[in-house]
Amino acid sequence: MDYRLRFPFKPLHWIKDLDEPVEFGVATDLRARVRTEAPYVVIDIEAFPSEDAALAYAPRVWNCLGYMAVQMNTGFVVDMTPSKVDLVDDPEQTARELERSMGVLYTGPVHGWVDSQFPAAVPIGLNIRTTKFGTMTGSVTWPKDVYVAALARNLNSGLSAQPYDNRRLRLAIELFSQSQREVSMRSRFLTLVIALEVLAEPSEKHPNVVALLSEFAVKVKTALDVYPKDSDEYHALQSLHRDALFRKRDSLRSSLRRLVLESLAHESEPISVARSKEMVDAYDLRGKLVHEGELSATELNAAHDIAWRTLLWVLAAKLS
Repeated sequence: MDYRLRFPFKPLHWIKDLDEPVEFGVATDLRARVRTEAPYVVIDIEAFPSEDAALAYAPRVWNCLGYMAVQMNTGFVVDMTPSKVDLVDDPEQTARELERSMGVLYTGPVHGWVDSQFPAAVPIGLNIRTTKFGTMTGSVTWPKDVYVAALARNLNSGLSAQPYDNRRLRLAIELFSQSQREVSMRSRFLTLVIALEVLAEPSEKHPNVVALLSEFAVKVKTALDVYPKDSDEYHALQSLHRDALFRKRDSLRSSLRRLVLESLAHESEPISVARSKEMVDAYDLRGKLVHEGELSATELNAAHDIAWRTLLWVLAAKLS
């Protein structure tokens, strides 16, 4: 038996005029179909020789949508927990019961059910019904032709499933998508910076500095044993011990600078250095906003724009 990958997701911007499914080829032996099942858009891809093979393709689809989010300044929400198709014992009786109790028009035996919210490997040739929840509302949309063309192009571009295995990258894409749902400029800016912080993997400082901090941490740990655990002295020293361990790593500020330089390695050095500096300056404004509660409109707009385009550069580099 062959299988179809059913991949539902909620687009940040609804796709206009997708009243009828759109089909296109993927690679040499697969077919894809894009359709709406509000509040979801569903991508069906077939045919796979096994359930495992169909589900193994889901991370490639996620990566494609992530790349499109960066390309098209949009976003998506998807829960990648696979749903299992529940097959029924008596397909004919199930279909008749649906007609009798729920008014569902009889169109033949119903062989099983699958949750509409999650990716699933659906047996081809069986009538599998979905459980549906909610409706989609909104006014910002993508034209069908533009969206489907981008989807077909990216599914055929050879993008691998590997980026999906990067948990930091998955979280950053989620934050990037959610930032576009934020109403206030301040919330959008902070969410964008958090996404960059997630991607900025810290590294240890110079070995000499690490050695000194390690010695200091040992001394503090020894002093901890002198005081009762419920004393103010103990809690103060415990905080100092954690701080010493934390300071072995570069600051987030330094990590962000390195992240931008690495992501823009294809650019000339003056350009990559200038862009890393402007991101560090924007990060400093993030600190000012968090600690003082406000930025001037000029500062906020500039910092937001820098964080937005920097995150796009970094995500493009990570996903390609």
